[in-house]
Amino acid sequence: MVTGNTIKNLPDGHDRIDKPIGMVHTVSADLQDVRADLRDVKARLATLESTVGERLYDTRPIWERALAEIAETRSELAEVRSEIRDGFHNLGDKMNVLNEDVITVRAENRRLRKRIDNLEPKTP
Repeated sequence: MVTGNTIKNLPDGHDRIDKPIGMVHTVSADLQDVRADLRDVKARLATLESTVGERLYDTRPIWERALAEIAETRSELAEVRSEIRDGFHNLGDKMNVLNEDVITVRAENRRLRKRIDNLEPKTP
C-alpha cells in the first residue's frame, strides 16, 4: 500500500505530485470561498424578500385606495360627460327655438314695415 509519505519520498516524482496536490488544495479553498459567498447571497436574498414582502403589505392598502379613487373618478367623469351631452342637446333645442323666434319676429317686423310704408304719404 502506498501512503502519502511514500509518494513524497519518491525520487523525481516529488514535483509531479506536489503541483496537482497544491492545485487541488487551491481549488478546494476557492470552492469553500464560493460556498461562503453563496450562503451570504442567500441570506441577503432572504432579507430582501422579507423587506419587499413587508413593503408590499404596507403599500397594498394605499394602492387599493388609489385604485378605488380612480374608479370613482371615472364614474364621476362619465356622469359629467352625460350631463354635458344632455346640456348641449338642451342648448341646441333652445337655440333652435330662439332662431325660430328671431325669424318670426323679423318676418313680422318686415310685414309691419311694409304696412307703415303703405300708410305714410309718399312725398314727391
